[in-house]
Amino acid sequence: MGSHIATTDTFFIDNLQIKSQCPICGVDCTQDIGWIGERCHNCKTVYDRSELYWGEIARLRRQLLGLNRKQMAELTGYSKKTIKTYEFGNCSKSYYYKTNEVIKQNFIIG
Repeated sequence: MGSHIATTDTFFIDNLQIKSQCPICGVDCTQDIGWIGERCHNCKTVYDRSELYWGEIARLRRQLLGLNRKQMAELTGYSKKTIKTYEFGNCSKSYYYKTNEVIKQNFIIG
């Protein structure tokens, strides 16, 4: 009997696909619907839409750009401590929209 090491791709075998806007990168593209959530064809982020909240989206956007909190603070004008609070607690509407602007300005689509 053979063995198989499960990867993220394993959970998207024979998946459904929908056209939708990715909440992370903001691009209208194909989303794979798999056993562990959704995967964006553009940014390749895997997320569970039922568990997304503004702070989680802000954190995933920062990670997608490969930024630490200090670098994100420099781009957004918010402090590192405030960013951490927003990512794991109640995210302000203004910071959420600021991360959307940062993604649009700094993420290369494709």
